Amino acid sequence: MREIIYIEECVSTNAKLSSLRRLENAAKELLICADFQTSGKGQGGEFWESEKAKNLTFSYNLVDIDLSAYNQFYISIIIALTLSEIIEGEIADKEVKIKWPNDIYIGSKKVAGILIENVVIGDKIKESYVGIGLNVNQKKFDSDAPNPISIIHFTEKEIDIKELLSAYLLKFDYYLGMLNNGELERLKAMYLDKLYRINEIEKYQINNEIIDGIIKGIDEYGFLRMSIDGQERSFDIKEIVYL
Repeated sequence: MREIIYIEECVSTNAKLSSLRRLENAAKELLICADFQTSGKGQGGEFWESEKAKNLTFSYNLVDIDLSAYNQFYISIIIALTLSEIIEGEIADKEVKIKWPNDIYIGSKKVAGILIENVVIGDKIKESYVGIGLNVNQKKFDSDAPNPISIIHFTEKEIDIKELLSAYLLKFDYYLGMLNNGELERLKAMYLDKLYRINEIEKYQINNEIIDGIIKGIDEYGFLRMSIDGQERSFDIKEIVYL
């Protein structure tokens, strides 16, 4: 049973979740949703800008996951699918894509980010910590983030944050059920169907060199597969920059 805790302010929902989990003796699923984070973080430790009470910022953990460490990227897949689907539910006339590994884009602009930390023991995932920032009702961004956008830029009306969280959890539990049932190939196909820039010739920076590449999908570990000069290669997140 997942316990949901709403708070007005914290340093970050990930930090608050970690603090509360250290106080728990037994495995327990918690979700922390905050109106405001004083130091919210995205991938790579980057600052995540979020206006107070305007966006959906939350963290939660998953316990007793029957998933091998080899397949841990599927946690990223089901979260990205969940987010893209609930966003499409609000703006059905716009194309929502997943920029590998799990940023959510509307057109060429970022509407949501995901941070995942897995606790691996042996060859199994013992617990996963998930942090999510979804831009919902914020109209103006003051940070130097290159391409942020919010759902409200397409709806022109404010969305109830708690209702959106409920929609997220309902859809996430559906995809989690698919994962627990071993429907890995189906989940991967759904992910690739939403993958940003797949099968398109675009420019990227690799080892300080600008190249033309074609995203072909992901490999068995979740690394990005790209065709460069007719040869396919796999890349980790720190090795490639989208231009």
